[in-house]
Amino acid sequence: MQKITPFLWFNDNADEAIKFYVSVFKNSKLVNASYYGDAGPGPKGTIMTATIELEGQRFMLLNGGPMFKFTEAISLFISCKTQEEVDYYWDKLIEGGQPSQCGWLKDKFGLSWQVVPEILGELIRGKDAKRANNAMQAMLENVKTRYKEVERGIRKVRRSVSICETGRYDKFPDDPKRPLRDYNLISIIAAIISMPSRKFLMRIFSFSAC
Repeated sequence: MQKITPFLWFNDNADEAIKFYVSVFKNSKLVNASYYGDAGPGPKGTIMTATIELEGQRFMLLNGGPMFKFTEAISLFISCKTQEEVDYYWDKLIEGGQPSQCGWLKDKFGLSWQVVPEILGELIRGKDAKRANNAMQAMLENVKTRYKEVERGIRKVRRSVSICETGRYDKFPDDPKRPLRDYNLISIIAAIISMPSRKFLMRIFSFSAC
């Protein structure tokens, strides 16, 4: 059993929130619900609390009245493997809500979500300071985080590291790899011959820049 469960306070629309969240997340379900009775304080027969499960994570929802509101101080973080997944969750959750910045949004109930490419965290936590900085800039410059913007930040790093400076034969499109001296002449010629024309021209340009 899950030891710690987020407990979310809604005004009087927890039942609507349940239907909404269960429709957004494909692997989801309503686990249980309890209802107000004669003792109140909510209208008899309406949901008091309910437990839902979204992608294996359980949440409790309460119809508690208008006293408390959600703020950005707490948000739910969705890690996405592809841009299609980012687009899906962003487009679904923002219906009736509003965008924020850096992959954040508020849904129509005021609850904040972060819809973030998985690769972004890996880059920011990585040992390559330039990559981490460019990934962070890509995030800060966008409302909805996009894989192509993160990848563009990575390419900035690759362009800033020339063969002249490092003596390395870098593999497109990402990290510099083995030093040029590790390759014999035949393997270098074979690599150039097999290289698409666009990459070949870019390679020639990088050598001519030296």
